[in-house]
Amino acid sequence: MSEHSGFGLATLAHRRFAGGERRIDDAFSARHFADLTRGHELSYRPELTAPAGNPFAAMTAALHAQVCADGAGVELGLVAHATPDLDCRLATSTYLSSALPDVRLSFAVSENGSCAPYTALRLARLYAARHGLHRVLVLALDQATIPYDVRLPADLRPAGDAAAALLLTTDGTGAPVEVGQRAGVAPARVPETVRELVRATATPPARVRLVDGTGLAPGWWAGVLDPVVRARTAPAGYRATATWGELAAAWPGDETLATVLVDYDRITADLGVCVIGPPAGTA
Repeated sequence: MSEHSGFGLATLAHRRFAGGERRIDDAFSARHFADLTRGHELSYRPELTAPAGNPFAAMTAALHAQVCADGAGVELGLVAHATPDLDCRLATSTYLSSALPDVRLSFAVSENGSCAPYTALRLARLYAARHGLHRVLVLALDQATIPYDVRLPADLRPAGDAAAALLLTTDGTGAPVEVGQRAGVAPARVPETVRELVRATATPPARVRLVDGTGLAPGWWAGVLDPVVRARTAPAGYRATATWGELAAAWPGDETLATVLVDYDRITADLGVCVIGPPAGTA
């Protein structure tokens, strides 16, 4: 797992969004989606487009001020998503470069399915250590307005629009965060791989609160992460944000417990594990 002993979660927020104000039924969008789908044996289907939706930049604007309410600057912004943005003309990383006056770099992570936020967190930690950054904003984003057929199992199809914002600091005051990932993991090997990744953390937790986004059978963690004191199962249809939304609902909760988040993407066979320890100074 990554190196940066002071890297920790300071605060987070999660929200689901209904409706929206951005439309993608204009001539430019029609040409864009027709070109986009043509080479992938798909058809642009404007009848699947909701009257209006929420682009990633709009959802980001609604959350980043909440987690950065203390007014201190953010030097790095990362955007993680599994579904495409609603409108290609509104790049969220560009929005962050203007919305966060102190940001030195902002970029997006995709093509990792439900593990995109884990990749973003690993990159955030590495960039912070390499460049001496103090505050990092990581956003996980989902949106469900997609004007072409989505070839996914029913439980993986986008169910709605949602965003999670995590503010991370490197001064040792936040809840310590460590992330591990493995690619090409067969479903049967998920439990033992989770155990390996958790044991590879600097301080393997003795008692954990689990946020489960694997889609595996309930109770798969028995004998793997014991003792699991409490477990929350992430809802289907929010590949990038579901586990982080469950984390936000439980945060801070019992601060004597470590939290283990697990996502397994059946499409990519990628596995992500995030261990969030109790904040510094808690027993």
